[in-house]
Amino acid sequence: MVSKNEHFTVSLADYEVLEDLGVFYGASRQCHESEYCLRRHSEAQISTQLSTEERKTLVSGGSVIDETTQSQEAVKELANECRGLINTSLNQGSVASLLHTSLETLSLMTIRCPPELHSFRLKNSQTLYPAWQFSAPETIPHLRSLLSQVSPDTHVLGLSRFMLETSSDLENPDSGQRISPRDWLVAGYDPEPVITMACDL
Repeated sequence: MVSKNEHFTVSLADYEVLEDLGVFYGASRQCHESEYCLRRHSEAQISTQLSTEERKTLVSGGSVIDETTQSQEAVKELANECRGLINTSLNQGSVASLLHTSLETLSLMTIRCPPELHSFRLKNSQTLYPAWQFSAPETIPHLRSLLSQVSPDTHVLGLSRFMLETSSDLENPDSGQRISPRDWLVAGYDPEPVITMACDL
């Protein structure tokens, strides 16, 4: 039986997926709330005792980094969340097929200001599109208006969380249940509350 400590041991693959998606874990005070920081590309730096490369080198050599079980659990869960985002996102061909458009048109939709689609790229990989923005066979309502209010520096993981997690500010008028911004827009409700919240990301 795998012990809890073994279950949450952070592997080289975990650090690689975090780095690939631009998510860096650190014990610095800059990450005081959730013990990790999101950054886009290489714009932000956080001070940690070991850099990502140093951690990867140590782990690849068989070293066990001295972190608490709680700390390792947080990193492991974050790495798994990143994998989930990557694995559920669509590639360009899939999106072009879904929207019945060409790859050329899809590229234009992605690079326009404001963009009509939200995308991200992994190192040495093609462009990927988070699945939350699609409601077959089209994009979710008011997507472009939403993206026009989202800062270009907003991390793909942060935006995905915002769109998919239940919001205390959005209540289904019929059931009274709190719902996510994505579900709110798909249901056809007034987009303004979601767009306003997106400005704060």
